[in-house]
Amino acid sequence: MRLRLKFFPEIQESFYALSLEEIKSNVKRIFKNAFLKESNELEIGLEELNRAEKFFSSLQKLLNSDKPLPVSLVPLEKKGLFRPGKIYLLPKAAQELRSKIKDWPYPAALIPWQKFYELEIPSTKDPTSEFPLKDLLLLGPLTPCPICGLRWHKPAKCPGIKGNFFEFVSSMLKKTPHGMLSYFQKTFTADSSKKTNNFWSKRFFYLRPGILQNIFSTNPETWEKLPRKTQPNRGGKLFLALEALYHGNLEESKRRFNGINNNELFARIGLIFVAVLEGDLAETLFNIEKAKALASSPFLKAYLSFWRGWLCEIENKQFDAEEHYKEALKRDRTFWPAKYHLARIYIKIAPNKAKNLVQTLTSVPEAIPLLLSEGLFIPFAQELEKEIEAYFEERQKEAVIKLTQAENALRPLTKTLPEEDKGAFQERISELREKIYNGGFSDLLFAEQKALELSLELQGYLFRKVKKFRKKYKELKRQYETYELYWQNYPYRQNANDFYQLLRSIQIELKTLNSFFEGDASKRLKQIRNKSQEIEKLLNSLEEKKQELEQRRKFLRQLNSFIKTFVILESLLFGFFVIIPFMEHFFHIERPPIFSMEAFLLFSFMIFFFSLFYALSQKN
Repeated sequence: MRLRLKFFPEIQESFYALSLEEIKSNVKRIFKNAFLKESNELEIGLEELNRAEKFFSSLQKLLNSDKPLPVSLVPLEKKGLFRPGKIYLLPKAAQELRSKIKDWPYPAALIPWQKFYELEIPSTKDPTSEFPLKDLLLLGPLTPCPICGLRWHKPAKCPGIKGNFFEFVSSMLKKTPHGMLSYFQKTFTADSSKKTNNFWSKRFFYLRPGILQNIFSTNPETWEKLPRKTQPNRGGKLFLALEALYHGNLEESKRRFNGINNNELFARIGLIFVAVLEGDLAETLFNIEKAKALASSPFLKAYLSFWRGWLCEIENKQFDAEEHYKEALKRDRTFWPAKYHLARIYIKIAPNKAKNLVQTLTSVPEAIPLLLSEGLFIPFAQELEKEIEAYFEERQKEAVIKLTQAENALRPLTKTLPEEDKGAFQERISELREKIYNGGFSDLLFAEQKALELSLELQGYLFRKVKKFRKKYKELKRQYETYELYWQNYPYRQNANDFYQLLRSIQIELKTLNSFFEGDASKRLKQIRNKSQEIEKLLNSLEEKKQELEQRRKFLRQLNSFIKTFVILESLLFGFFVIIPFMEHFFHIERPPIFSMEAFLLFSFMIFFFSLFYALSQKN
């Protein structure tokens, strides 16, 4: 098996000031010296591989760099996913070489890599990192996609066009730094190429079209004020144009954006994304400049300057990009993506500046998933990972301190707190402790904030509780006074002794409760709570008694109405029947046949039922 040199223009473009031709010339010279080649042949056999360490170490010294080397040794006429600065063998050749590398003067190992084996020697060994495969994010046959920065697909085919713009960061912040790095590594070793493409295409979330929905909905003043959760679609021409953009219908989206007259600024911003996906650089720059002239908020001015810088970065115009990124930061100091991309371009032109800028971003939580996965930061990746891990541990310590303060504030309250409240506080503390020790970044930041709030809440808990129970006492007293007034106006008190006795009991209990508020009421919180609950129960019982009295009063009033009506009508009937014989005697009037005893009884029954129905119809 023969091996050949494979050059990586993407690595040269990303890391080295030397041109590709200059690098090739130096590589060929070192290759001949290392492998003792007299001709221009740039191939070697397995028997010559023991000189590979000299080749790669000499190249590292020449380039004076801890950056990825822009060349690898790969099997002749074989294609595959190769990483820079490595040696790859076919399985048969690896098996043949396995026994020979034991005799080499330096350590060597054969590691499976897809359909090949990687021959690892000291100068090709990855720096210590949990995500050494981040260099793959820099490789690809195409120019960088303006939506995600990857070289794997054309802009119109980018999976990052659709979906919630913040999903990459929000999902990664649920993990610890170690968890993020492990997950990143798995995307290249376990997932399919399609899943890998989908995942990494959403990394530069601030370049995704999904951000427009939040910009159009809220028009934030600064980057900090831009909502990270997707805002609802408000409808109208602007959002219809945006919907067409999400679905890749660029002509329809362009037509709709051009048809918007009442919001030219947002229409122009939408047209920037349309032109980007169409690959029309001139149209993109035209719309950026038009939008910049219309923008008034610091954020939009910064965002448009950033886009201008990003397009320069893609074209490998680092100095132009630097100017636009600095302008973006000047417009909106909270817009950290401009600082992040400044660090990216400084890797090639000012490495120390790049490192210093990156260090200022390690305390920005939403920047951390990008920092840990950035292939351009390989030269100081190990140091960066340690700093981020240290920042996570520092925040963890801060959260623990705040939680301890909350626990200390709860401890003296346990003797006075009601069991229900004490249990609720202890449960909240347990939940926060779980998030602090076992959660990711988002859980940790949430727990830290909530622990501080809980500590403050507990510090003022007794005061607020006493105040709340004082208010409750006044409410209970008001209810008692209402029942007292009812009793004073109740007409049938002689037969309502139970109500009176209960009323007096509540009066006594209220006096006892009031005495608990004298002096330091916080020490008698349990007694106050229990007494308040007792009085509430007594008042509920009193309400039931009241309903019984109301029913009794209604009955007595109806009975009184019945008796009164019946007696009056019956007296009139009786008088009428009594006077008839006198009229017959003195005036010689013949008695009508209806004035008989049977008729009297019939009329009496009619009066009885009339009085009864009349009494029952009375509401009070």
